[in-house]
Amino acid sequence: MSQLTVIHAGQYPTHRELALRLKTGDPDALAEAARTMVRLLDVPARILLVPVPSHTGRPTALLRLATRVAQMRGHATTTVFPYLRCTPHKSRHDLKHAGAEPQILPIPSMHFTGEGAARLLHRMCVTHVPVLLDDVADTGATLLEAAQVTGARHAAVLDVTERTFLTAERPTPETPSYDDTFLDLLAAMAARNATLRQQP
Repeated sequence: MSQLTVIHAGQYPTHRELALRLKTGDPDALAEAARTMVRLLDVPARILLVPVPSHTGRPTALLRLATRVAQMRGHATTTVFPYLRCTPHKSRHDLKHAGAEPQILPIPSMHFTGEGAARLLHRMCVTHVPVLLDDVADTGATLLEAAQVTGARHAAVLDVTERTFLTAERPTPETPSYDDTFLDLLAAMAARNATLRQQP
């Protein structure tokens, strides 16, 4: 699979408290996180937001966030794909804080709610750029698993940690930042899709 590009609003723990409040359903946290993500996704492209499921197996707080972001960007440019699931498992956050090493934590197995969802995603990706949505990217293992299943090459998160797979390779001044790369790719995809729609 191609490299997964992650854009983010900060280096952990910049948005730690926000991410924790988001998990509890705090409406103020939801509004703040949505404003942050909308700024990250301020690009001229049609986006398919795919919220990553939590340890419960379903996307919960992230589904609410994706829905709010779609409302703010406008449904003409942003669609939410809520059909990605994973096997329920112990919270990786709780396991890490109990002393488990992040690199050896079990990676949840991702899947769709059914074959119909997989076909829908495939159809949507003709006109939309799929973007995984998460709160904090630590090792990046969960995002990579989600990317493997969905084919997404981009993810948007509040924060990354020092362990996140891409941030280990810090860009030099001569190298475009990951954010710029993301913008370039989205703009190119938008232009390609516009050309496809104009063809007879």
